[in-house]
Amino acid sequence: MSKIFEALRTVGSSGAPQTRMVALCEGRANGWDRRRSSRRAFDVIIRAYGRRPSEEPFYEEVRTINVGIHGALLLMAMPVENGQKLLLINEVTQKQQICRIVYTRSRNTERVEVAVEFPAPHGEFWTCPPARDQELRFAENRRFRRIILSNGTLLIWKNSKQRVISWLDSVSPGGLFVNAPDPPSEGDIIDLCFKVPGGYVRGPGIVRHSHKGKGMGVQFTIMNQEARAHLGHLLDELLTSSPKT
Repeated sequence: MSKIFEALRTVGSSGAPQTRMVALCEGRANGWDRRRSSRRAFDVIIRAYGRRPSEEPFYEEVRTINVGIHGALLLMAMPVENGQKLLLINEVTQKQQICRIVYTRSRNTERVEVAVEFPAPHGEFWTCPPARDQELRFAENRRFRRIILSNGTLLIWKNSKQRVISWLDSVSPGGLFVNAPDPPSEGDIIDLCFKVPGGYVRGPGIVRHSHKGKGMGVQFTIMNQEARAHLGHLLDELLTSSPKT
C-alpha cells in the first residue's frame, strides 16, 4: 500500500504537462461540452487512491458513469479538487492509471461527479478480455431479471434540467424501466423516488437505455440499507404473481 501512495506522490511532484480533458462530462462551464474522444456508458467499481491537502492518504472504491480512452466520469464520496491527482486500479483488467481531476460537480446526494483525464490515451485500462466480458454480462442478465408491475406505480425522477412524474413499468434488484416520452440520454445520472410497501425507495441511478417516446432503463448506483430493504420486500411480493422478463 505504501508503494501505491509513494508512486502517486512522485507523479504529483513531477510537473509533467497535462492536456486538459474536455470529453467525458455533460458540464457546460468553460466549454466543457467539447470532446476529445467518444465516450460510452460503463458501470464498474474501481479503486481510487489519493492524498488530502494535509498529505494524508485516502482510498475509496468508486463507480464509473462513463469512460473513454482519455479518462472517465466517476461518482465519488470523498471531497476532491480540480488539479488533484488520483491513482486508479481496475481489478478486472489488472491495470492501473495515474489521472488528474479536471472537473467536479456536486449533486443532491452524498456523491460528487468527478471527471478525470489520463496523461495519454489508455483504452486498455477499461477493456475486459472478450471471454470475461461475456461471462460478466451473462451473470448480470441472469441475476437482474425485471418484474413487470401490473398495478400503477408512480415514480418521481429528476436531473439538472427537469423534474418529472412517470409510471414505473418494471423493476429488478439492479434497476427499473420507466415509461417516459422524453427520457434523458444514455449515461445521464438521475435521482429517483417511488413508494413501496413500508416506505420509499430513493437514490441516484444511471440511464443505461433511452428510447424516445417509450422510456428508459435505469440502473441503481447507490442505495442505502433502508431503501434496499423496502425494495427487497416489494420484489418478494411481486415474484409470486408477476411475469418476468
